[in-house]
Amino acid sequence: MRGVGAALAFAPLAFAALAFVTLAFAGCGGGNGGVGVGPSLPRLAVSGTKIVNAATGAPVTLRGFVFSAGVWYDVPAGSPNGDLANLQFMQSEADVQQIAGWGANLAILYLNYRWFDDPGGYAFIDQVAGWCRAHGVYLLPSLVIYPGGGQRGGQAFFDSPTLEAEAQQFWVDFVTRYKGHPEFAGYDLLNEPQGVSVDEIAAFQTALIDAVRGVDPNAVVFVEPQWGDPTVLTRIDRPGLVYDPHVYLPLYFTSQLFPWMYGGAVPGDLHYPATDGSMVTNIVIPSEAWQVYDPSVPAGTYDWQTLTTSYTIPAGSDLAFVKLFSSGDVDATIYFDDIEASVDGGAFTLIPNGSFETVNEVSSDANYWSSYVADAGTVTRTNEAAADGQWSAKISGSNAWSDYTTHYGLDADNNSIFYLGTAAGVPVAGGTTLALRWRVKAENATAATDGLEVMFGEIQKESYTAADLDADLDRVLASNMAAFGAPILIGEFTPSLAGTRPDILDWASALMSYANAHAISWAYYLYRDDWTATRYLGLYNGPYGAPTDYGTADTDILARVQAGLRQ
Repeated sequence: MRGVGAALAFAPLAFAALAFVTLAFAGCGGGNGGVGVGPSLPRLAVSGTKIVNAATGAPVTLRGFVFSAGVWYDVPAGSPNGDLANLQFMQSEADVQQIAGWGANLAILYLNYRWFDDPGGYAFIDQVAGWCRAHGVYLLPSLVIYPGGGQRGGQAFFDSPTLEAEAQQFWVDFVTRYKGHPEFAGYDLLNEPQGVSVDEIAAFQTALIDAVRGVDPNAVVFVEPQWGDPTVLTRIDRPGLVYDPHVYLPLYFTSQLFPWMYGGAVPGDLHYPATDGSMVTNIVIPSEAWQVYDPSVPAGTYDWQTLTTSYTIPAGSDLAFVKLFSSGDVDATIYFDDIEASVDGGAFTLIPNGSFETVNEVSSDANYWSSYVADAGTVTRTNEAAADGQWSAKISGSNAWSDYTTHYGLDADNNSIFYLGTAAGVPVAGGTTLALRWRVKAENATAATDGLEVMFGEIQKESYTAADLDADLDRVLASNMAAFGAPILIGEFTPSLAGTRPDILDWASALMSYANAHAISWAYYLYRDDWTATRYLGLYNGPYGAPTDYGTADTDILARVQAGLRQ
């Protein structure tokens, strides 16, 4: 779910500390890549809607945790977080032993394709597999960083036959090495694939499945939907599959304050159950008439000016959002700052983060703001210039359309884009007037090409009770399990740990209770993470690069997950 990344190329010395692992396993038998096969775990298979012991047919429900392995820190070699030897601490044998003691039998391990450019990548997997085998925990590898460096692929991956072929060859090599090793629950071939249509993703997944089955006809393959979204789970016409959605329903509640969701603009004071009609399901922009294009930046080169613009608020509108843009003004550099709003003649006040002083915790963007460049250009939060404070927004070199926005607005077909970031909007009332006062500085601006759009949104809300959660889970889990005739693993679930308590804890307990009652496997996301400020994820928290005796536990969520394992 979470991810930040850049390029990575591991130096050979980065894996030296792991090289002994393959050698140590070489004398254990098994033959495949030198990894010994232990007797403690039966091989898994799929029978109808159950994961089963391949030898006896007895049902096996997998329950456990996701280990990120530091995969998000996909950074250049030589960086403190840039090599596998420094990332492996994210999980130790003590952690595998601990979750086994809690009653877990599954560890999902996130993978970076680049780790396997060097034999040390396989040495790392050998090591983790050995821990899992020793403690009776199944290991499920899941590819997060695809060939080409993209997290979950993206359009560039799926548009490249070369990169797709590299992914296919990776899994052929991986399965060749580990086939016959029962500690592997199977293979999760593509984690949260995205960038192209559901059908295109399913077609490539089918090709990957066929390639894997060419090596190991009995391999259990785990299949994730586009973005992991359970509402678009798609049946693939192959046997022996486990469907692997990630469940964050309702998304407004589970995303509280997540900085990577809607620019960090989902509030942190939400409730479950919500019996008062307060659960937001979307912020809709019904038509082009609700999205006002205003190219009002003056032409020329000049220092900071103050502009005031006014707009009639459509009836039914609840929130107003601001988008800054440059449209084909390739020689211009525009700075925006101190955006203030006045509703129906009231006092002017800054719109949410309208000064750009607060940065998003997982990106370089201003909190609540998201950048977009259609072709070429720069859109960024900058300290090059500021009308007040230290920061402003900058758009430069835009040869087509570039923007900085607090709501994504309408798509190419003029349909409202799904959006939940209520904290980024200015509360308004239909039939009144919105005035914006804002500062602008320009170099080589062309008339009628740069400015702002005001987008008016209607908040859609509903009540959301425990019964509603059960109904959603019936729709996306139990119903699909029956329709596909295949088992389901909830491959990720968590509420934002920055959200309201005990509500987030009650939601997690309700989801685990549902899964356990329906014999649906699950993995809690995340065992360990690294946050230096607000803590959003992770049973444990500690800085990357620290020893395995790290950080502190969130004892509230830990107690709930342990209770789920005991059910």
